[in-house]
Amino acid sequence: MSRYSLAVGIAPAEDITRLASQAEDAGFDTLWAPEMSHEPFVPLAAAAASTSRIRLGTSIALAFVRSPWVTALSALDMDLLS
Repeated sequence: MSRYSLAVGIAPAEDITRLASQAEDAGFDTLWAPEMSHEPFVPLAAAAASTSRIRLGTSIALAFVRSPWVTALSALDMDLLS
C-alpha cells in the first residue's frame, strides 16, 4: 500500500487546518509542519481537532528554545486532540 506525506513548510498557521483537511480527503497519510517561521504545535493541534485519520507531526521542533517539559506537554495536548 502506498503512503503519502505532505510537508506544509512555512504555511501560515491559519492555513494548516485547511491543508490538513484537504490532505486527509485526498488520501494523504501524514502532514508535517516544521518550526521555522511559526511555532508548529498550535496549528497542528487545530489540524488534529479538524481531522480524524491523518497523522500529524513536527518535522522540526527546536529543542533549545523551549524546555523538554513544555515540548512534551505540547506534543501530549496535540495527541489528545487527535
